[in-house]
Amino acid sequence: MGLFGRKIAMKEETAAQQPDLAAMAGLDALADTISTFGTYAFEIEEEDHEQFLVACERWACHLRLGIPFEQTAADAEPTAPATSGERDLAQVRQFIRERRVRERSYVNRRLRDYTALVWDLVDNLRQVDRRQNATSRDIRQSLAAFERVVATGSLEQIRRHTGQLANQLVLTLDRQRQEQAREMEKLAGRLAEAERQREHAERATRCMSRQLTAMRKDLMAARQQLEIDPLTKVYNRRAFDAALRRYMDLSMLGGQTLALLMVDLDHFKQINDEHGHLAGDRVLIATADAINRCFMRKEDFISRYGGEEFAILLMVAEADDVPRLAEQLLVRLRRLEPAGAEEVGVTASIGHTCLQPDDSAEDFIGRADAALYLAKSQGRDCHRGDDAPAAAAPS
Repeated sequence: MGLFGRKIAMKEETAAQQPDLAAMAGLDALADTISTFGTYAFEIEEEDHEQFLVACERWACHLRLGIPFEQTAADAEPTAPATSGERDLAQVRQFIRERRVRERSYVNRRLRDYTALVWDLVDNLRQVDRRQNATSRDIRQSLAAFERVVATGSLEQIRRHTGQLANQLVLTLDRQRQEQAREMEKLAGRLAEAERQREHAERATRCMSRQLTAMRKDLMAARQQLEIDPLTKVYNRRAFDAALRRYMDLSMLGGQTLALLMVDLDHFKQINDEHGHLAGDRVLIATADAINRCFMRKEDFISRYGGEEFAILLMVAEADDVPRLAEQLLVRLRRLEPAGAEEVGVTASIGHTCLQPDDSAEDFIGRADAALYLAKSQGRDCHRGDDAPAAAAPS
């Protein structure tokens, strides 16, 4: 095989691998999320934390390589990696869900224990106050009895009751001091335990916050991947629907002219039938690349609207600029030689329109679609604007 033949073969191999690469990128993002989940997890007392970390890494290995979860242990003999369709995503979701439920239950239980300790402390303080009042009543009763002896008794009785009263006061005050000392020790221990519980709850909360932040970042990255068409690497229909609202608002507020170009490849079904779906995929990839090269500004929005159809949002200085831009794209597509499908001729039909003040999103898209149908009914490989007479959609 000559140098030219080897280059073509390498291009074909690269193009054939692109859909799988997009799927594997999503699995890698999910595997990284599982690893992050384990890295920032906090320990649950009744569980073996090391085993949980090992389980996270085993699930991540399963997602990256397709090795069954049971065969990712060190003493197992792994089988050949599975394909991207053989990942057990249901078990991954169940693993994450069950762990989150246990963590939430654990944190809530620790917070309840901490709250119970605080209320126990308050109750003990009330009991100390009640006991102090009882002690004061004992002393008051002894004093009242001594007063009666002084009023009615003899000198010997007064002397005897004076000693008894002194002993009673000493014993009562000593008992009170001992009880207070014991209560203070108990309270100190309860306070220390409450402080330990508070610090543990705060650590758990901070750990959970860090974990949620890391998972939120991973989720945003995964969501961004979901908004990209895996074949053409331009935005997909879901991203277009979200962007259209923002572009319409920006146009209305900023006084800029917003143009919409609907691009449909001509006779694409025939390309698939005559040259195969792989050639069709290469035509779509080459078309997306050509559109990107034609509209290179940062604010230009390019999406695969569906099948062989692309939608382009452009901010233009004047509405009269749109036909010229559409013609430039047609010229670039006519010259296209898709890698690995050079024998396939590529043309497209383009319908375009500009946003009107009272337009809804449906009105805006509807006019561009009508212009596209007109271009297709008038021979294809051309562009038409919405100011032309309406035409029936081609069969």
